[in-house]
Amino acid sequence: MPDTIHDARQTLPSGLDTKRQNVPLGASWIVGASACSASVGLLVQLASHHASSIMIIFTCYAVGCVIVTPSALRKGLGFLATPHLKLQVARAMAGFIYFGSLFIAFRTIPLVDGILLRSTAPIWVPLLLWMFWKQQIQKSIWGPIALGSGPINRIPKWDDI
Repeated sequence: MPDTIHDARQTLPSGLDTKRQNVPLGASWIVGASACSASVGLLVQLASHHASSIMIIFTCYAVGCVIVTPSALRKGLGFLATPHLKLQVARAMAGFIYFGSLFIAFRTIPLVDGILLRSTAPIWVPLLLWMFWKQQIQKSIWGPIALGSGPINRIPKWDDI
């Protein structure tokens, strides 16, 4: 695994231009993705009163499959070929577990709390890189990770702030 962002860019497929960056455009896509993700959480919470988590997850994946299928058929199934099948399968399984856990959480806790807790990825990414890929993590990163993952007795409500 690459040790730095610079190394990771060198491993990108040829034809991908890593020198051209458009930060405002990238930030806009991230904001849009976050808004869509929050919308999914809201829709899941509303749908959870009428359907099981498994049915909701199945529907999400089925709709995604319906959206991708025409493009895949036009380009041919070779379009879906990957030299990293095991990683793709692992990613799919992790995504399925992620969505299942997230949807169950959205059924059992307030949506705002679920979305805030979902935002703990910056804590988990370095830990997972260190645990599974033995990647060196800078010492300056561990303090914020410890601070961000400290014990929480309760999540404050807006009235408390």
